[in-house]
Amino acid sequence: MPRLNAKQPWEIVAANQVKALGKNQCLQGLSVKNHQGKVRLRYRPPEEKEQGATLPFKWSEDAWGDAYTRIRNIVDLMTKGHGISAAADIAEGRSPRKKLSWEDAVLAYEQQKTLFDNAIKPVTWNSDYRPVLSELVDLMAGPEPPTNGNDLVEALVVRYEAGSRTRNIRTDAATSFLKFCVEREHFPEMWVPTKRRGHFVARKPAHAKSYKADPITDDQILAILAGIKDTERGIRWKNVIKLMAVYGLRGIAEVAELEVKYDNKEKEYVMWCNYQKRSGRGVTSPGRVEPFPPLEPDGYEVEWNLVDLMVTGKLKLPDLSNKWSFQTFMQRQKVWVDLKEELLKDNINLTGKSFRDSYSLRGHNLGVSAESVARSMRHSLKTHVEHYPLSDDAGTREQFKSRRRIRPANP
Repeated sequence: MPRLNAKQPWEIVAANQVKALGKNQCLQGLSVKNHQGKVRLRYRPPEEKEQGATLPFKWSEDAWGDAYTRIRNIVDLMTKGHGISAAADIAEGRSPRKKLSWEDAVLAYEQQKTLFDNAIKPVTWNSDYRPVLSELVDLMAGPEPPTNGNDLVEALVVRYEAGSRTRNIRTDAATSFLKFCVEREHFPEMWVPTKRRGHFVARKPAHAKSYKADPITDDQILAILAGIKDTERGIRWKNVIKLMAVYGLRGIAEVAELEVKYDNKEKEYVMWCNYQKRSGRGVTSPGRVEPFPPLEPDGYEVEWNLVDLMVTGKLKLPDLSNKWSFQTFMQRQKVWVDLKEELLKDNINLTGKSFRDSYSLRGHNLGVSAESVARSMRHSLKTHVEHYPLSDDAGTREQFKSRRRIRPANP
């Protein structure tokens, strides 16, 4: 039987013409196809997403001559830096927006990010978005600005270590902003980055320093507290550390949104966290956080009575409005700096999040289920399993040892 979708001779010629045109103009990945009876020009560079434009010509042998002339004009515009969609508009006489206002686009994007959908907090905008977008505006106002989205994102991340958290944050902020510019502010399509995210973030070099937090032992937590002087400021920050260690909090952002509530059912005061973490997966819910204090050398948990102190207003805390204040204070504490250097010898990274990771590990080593720990930490079980330690070497050995059934030796 004949093939129902066999190409006609003119279609083969047309495809070869476009392919050869792309090759001659260094636009590898240029092709053409029938799209609902119209000519569609496609462009897919190696390791990039496909771009395309449907042209106002019928997919027919009679119309191909005019269509190919238009394609040649589009390709010429593409070689001058225009994206395929913008080039098609220009070739048809529909000029894209002539003056791009990057400042106005940033203001519009700030409103979108902070007021709609999964709105982020102003502190997140100021820390993760404002710095990179301010630099973007300055870069585009400079004497030799980038001419497309790929080059612009590369210029914004190149000076940061490959694979670093900063590079991840800047890549996400810049690429999401540029997509907003094209989709909502009608910027030319050439500003949408076409390279995959991994190209911009890149891989960490071998033996690069890790910034991932690791859990520490209860003895080390107690040693940190003992090493901070009992000045008024020191006591306030020690209270912050105690709260993070006992309740597995994300950091000072959650400490700042703690309150004590009375549980009428259980007839007791409980700790409640109102902080809501926003991410691509949505927003976490406020909720009760369960205490799981570090254990002292005798095997019993420390008695800091944090709920009682909060109820009576005796738990004094420092100003927590600056997200970097904890890091600034701890970097001035000898006990913290010395322990951090010592742990790095064993590839253990001590950060403020280590108290949260330690809370998770403490719970699991003492038999609390992953579901229960995740609920108290106010994230999904999937997030918990993916990002938090469920065991360490000592805990793993103890788990297996306690569950073995070895036959006793004969007397």
